[in-house]
Amino acid sequence: MNNEYLFSYSKNLSSYLMDQGFKYITKARRIDNPDSVFWLFKKSDAIISALEEYDKLKQDNVEF
Repeated sequence: MNNEYLFSYSKNLSSYLMDQGFKYITKARRIDNPDSVFWLFKKSDAIISALEEYDKLKQDNVEF
């Protein structure tokens, strides 16, 4: 497991992170499943905080 990067397979999470001002490094499709898209972000304390906030919002049933 790579602790330097965050792989996001969720369009909602990736959109939330981009709305929070985070820029993804790349967006790609998996070779073994072309319908599966992922976004790669550089992991930082700020992005970890945004992930925690995203989890809280999901628990409160906020629509994305």
